[in-house]
Amino acid sequence: MAGDPAPSALRAVIYARVSSAAQRDRHTIASQLSTLPTYISSRGWTLAKPPETYVDDGRTATEGFLSKRTSFTRLIHDASQGHFDAVVIVDLDRLTRSEDLQERGEVLGAFQRAGVQLAISSTGQLLDLRSSTGDLMSSLGTYFAAEANRKHRERICRGKDEAIRK
Repeated sequence: MAGDPAPSALRAVIYARVSSAAQRDRHTIASQLSTLPTYISSRGWTLAKPPETYVDDGRTATEGFLSKRTSFTRLIHDASQGHFDAVVIVDLDRLTRSEDLQERGEVLGAFQRAGVQLAISSTGQLLDLRSSTGDLMSSLGTYFAAEANRKHRERICRGKDEAIRK
């Protein structure tokens, strides 16, 4: 779009999140905070805020918990204020795994309205949610994250039912 910064001039921030105490104890946040700045630098982008600015440690991305992710709330607010051009994440499931379509739309819609792109280090994608391709890829990615969450829950329930049956 006219007036958008060239990909090499992007002002980027990091959003790091893990959902469980077990992940927190394995220092997964530290891993994200050490690898994502390198990813930003390797692309010639500018890190617009310190890496630890937007961190939700031990905060689930499943349905109904969005308001409990305080750093994510700040991230969305700062995006709407134009503080940065891109959010760098390890994978789309760091943003949401919600099975609720409206909640997934709230997450992606906030970035789309702000004109903020999503950079996914695991795939090397830079998604502009205002484009058809960015809209499609982000929608598919968050859908598959929700589907993985759904399947995981179903496996747990089947396992519990089997344990009760025995």
